[in-house]
Amino acid sequence: MKRLLFFIISLFIFSYAKAGHIAGGEIFYKYLGKGVAANSSNYRITLRLFRECNPLQSGPSVPAQLPPDLYMGIYTNANPSVQIGGLVHVFRKGNIQVINKTTYNNCLANKPEVCYQIGYYEFDQELPDTPEGYVIGYQTCCRSFSIVNVEFFPLNSGGNTISGEGATYSCVIPGTNVLGTETNSSPECYVKDTSLVCAGDKFTLDFSAFDPDSTTYGDSLSYSLCSAFNRGNTTYAADTSYVNPPYVNVTYNAPFSGDFPLGANASINPTTGIISGIAPPSGSYVVNVCITEWRNGKVLGVHRKDFTLKVSDCALQAVELRPVYNLCDSFTFKFYNLSPPLTQTNIVNYLWSFNDSLSTPDSNTSNLSTPIHIYKDTGAYNLSVTVTASGGCQDSAKSIVKVYPGFKAGFKISGSCIHTPYTFIDTSYSKYGTINSWSWDLGETTVTNDTFSVKDTSYTYPTVGQKTVTLIVANTNGCMDTAMQVLNVKPNPVLIHTPDTLICNTDTLQLSASEQNGSGNETFSWTSTDSIINPNSPNPLVYPKDTAIYYIKLIDQGCSSTDSVIIRTVHFVTVKAYPDTSICKTDSIRLYLITNDSNGGDFTWTSSSGEKVAPIKNPTVKPLVDTKYYVLVNLDNKCFARDTTSVTVHLYPFANAGVNDSICFGDSIRLLGNIVGDKFKWASLDSSFVDSTNITTYVAPDSTTSYVLTAHYLGINVCPKPVSDTITIAVIPKIVFSVGDDTVVVANEPLKIKATGNVDSTNADFIWTTLYGSTYLTNDFIYNPIATIPLGVDSMTYFVEAILKNPKQCFAKDTLKVLVYQTPPEIFVPTAFTPDAGINNIEKPIPVGILHLDFFSIYNRFGQLLYTTSQIGQGWDGTFNGAPQPPGTYVFVAQGVDYLGKPIGNKGTVVLIR
Repeated sequence: MKRLLFFIISLFIFSYAKAGHIAGGEIFYKYLGKGVAANSSNYRITLRLFRECNPLQSGPSVPAQLPPDLYMGIYTNANPSVQIGGLVHVFRKGNIQVINKTTYNNCLANKPEVCYQIGYYEFDQELPDTPEGYVIGYQTCCRSFSIVNVEFFPLNSGGNTISGEGATYSCVIPGTNVLGTETNSSPECYVKDTSLVCAGDKFTLDFSAFDPDSTTYGDSLSYSLCSAFNRGNTTYAADTSYVNPPYVNVTYNAPFSGDFPLGANASINPTTGIISGIAPPSGSYVVNVCITEWRNGKVLGVHRKDFTLKVSDCALQAVELRPVYNLCDSFTFKFYNLSPPLTQTNIVNYLWSFNDSLSTPDSNTSNLSTPIHIYKDTGAYNLSVTVTASGGCQDSAKSIVKVYPGFKAGFKISGSCIHTPYTFIDTSYSKYGTINSWSWDLGETTVTNDTFSVKDTSYTYPTVGQKTVTLIVANTNGCMDTAMQVLNVKPNPVLIHTPDTLICNTDTLQLSASEQNGSGNETFSWTSTDSIINPNSPNPLVYPKDTAIYYIKLIDQGCSSTDSVIIRTVHFVTVKAYPDTSICKTDSIRLYLITNDSNGGDFTWTSSSGEKVAPIKNPTVKPLVDTKYYVLVNLDNKCFARDTTSVTVHLYPFANAGVNDSICFGDSIRLLGNIVGDKFKWASLDSSFVDSTNITTYVAPDSTTSYVLTAHYLGINVCPKPVSDTITIAVIPKIVFSVGDDTVVVANEPLKIKATGNVDSTNADFIWTTLYGSTYLTNDFIYNPIATIPLGVDSMTYFVEAILKNPKQCFAKDTLKVLVYQTPPEIFVPTAFTPDAGINNIEKPIPVGILHLDFFSIYNRFGQLLYTTSQIGQGWDGTFNGAPQPPGTYVFVAQGVDYLGKPIGNKGTVVLIR
């Protein structure tokens, strides 16, 4: 009989395992009276589900009808919560109710079908009165694939990966800590006629509810938008992989949220429960309303209604015009219907009226959809248009056309470069009316003070570069025009000239000046405190007897730059080269000169070794042997001086730490160092040295470590710098693996053994052995063999060694003891236990030959679930919610699966003794 029931349930699950498109739902309850048991109450619990009548068959799911039956869960209202008994099997009540919209406005374009089915699932339940109360929940997957405001996630459904999200419908039955001695029935939403919601149009939705206790206790309701719940662990419609409350919210796609599921332009009235506003773009939207139930100023609970709203591409407006048309540059204009294209699909006739008294009757009206009209004179004209749609529906619009051509914006600019003012003069023209509005944007993006509203203005730019200058002007007839120019704000001219220099006081020097990227119209002028020839040319001659300053000014198209040149004079040159020093071979050193003037003159260096030296005042040299350096300082061949400096070269010490290597975790390795020098030192980041004072030493690092060998010379006339070399010892991570705890098995039943950790068949070899020769394993050289131990063997102890597949062949070992029962697979349960005696104080199952435990549950005589677990080794301690249970007989039910995949069960009674 059990197998037949499982087969029937399997067919039922398969029949709508891929169903989706439940469009919403709510769970409400009604108090029926006191229960049969003491301190208990009877409730009628109802789940109401909504479904689109004709959902789109999109995505991998196939649209399904409302299910004929389903399962609901009852849980304690706590965190964490506990499931009360098993899932409740509930059948659909009566016929499916259908609500739809049958009447439409004749002017509606693209009339969508608005139709929903409603199914009711109802059961009565007696529940003990508890302080915390209960949560009733139903979970399902999946929602409609056309939903746009909720994020979908990859789901594994029947071996296929789909993208989806589901729903949880729930209600809370408050406990005595909220109700006291009073009773309560939850609110219930009214079932209203369907509403048509068109994208971008105004809409209203009625989510109001009634409270059965409003008369008895004076209960009241308030409304808010809140986040909907997700699917839990369900991956198809009939999946009963429910999760316990508290439930988790769905993830909303920006800019939507639980508070704004239809966007920022829609909200709910907290008193009436009516949602209104402007509809978002077309698509399906998850809307969840939280209805708070109040009694005497205290919150009893929150009722939830989750609904998927379908927003359609439909509209009522068929024709639309601008409020005013301004014809400021022509007497001719082409008119268009500005309503959305969707609203124009059913239009069969246009009638335009231009009300131009000077036009002929046949040109004063038009039946074209986009007519062109030529007005005969200036003035303001009343424009009207009427459209007729198929079916006789009409729509009309009116506008004013102001015809005043001869209006043009313009301006001119004068200025030179940055830091000097630019002037902006308005040159706009208006034949009819007077220009009365100016708006300047001078295009400076780094500041905000470049906008003006006057006729003419001026401005000094803080930065250079191209600026887009914009002027918008308007006149008294409503005409508006824009003029734009690109202005290149140039920097001040870049002046290039002779640098500060040094000459003998008997010399004459020609100075030079020029402009970088000059226009060819630049002028130069020089002024000085000493002798100068041709001061108004770019290249004057100067012959100062003492140090003098020469000032230059460049002018190019009104922009200018100034600078100065200092000419220093000396009667003779003195020079001192330094330092005489020593360096380590291959190092570099800079040579320095001290002269009677810091600018010197021409510098010529030579060396005793033939090394080339740069002809500058302070060159950098790199001698490989002891070298003397000679310098000649020459000032125009009239003032000069010489000097010499020496550099002694010493060899660097030498250090070789060896070759990089690797070791197994826990091993040591020998370091073979080699140096040339007077002293050495080993160093590392750990303290794994056996003896760091020997050039050859042992180390045993726990992780990959670098070791540094440093050598240096002692004494004088040597290279004082130390030299280091580094060797890295890579430590192969410790092998961490286990074959699990000692276990039990039934003779001739397969036992899956698996070594788990950081090794498997991809990176290690395995060897299984025993003390008795035969291992009874399918393979002695894999990490996950299967053992089948025959009758007559009481126990087996397995030794396993894992050897890494690398040159070092690191290894580790573990042991597993298997106790062999000579019976079939079974779940043994002791018939009595004494939780207060210190021994035998836990009632737990003893699985023999069981691969995994599905559940072990304890119930009292009222059928209330007191304890459940699926963990082998755990059991009941005789308490429920922390309270010790009375002595007596309790019912246990256990179920598991043996190593052949067969279900093994046991049920019976157990006696609690205190």
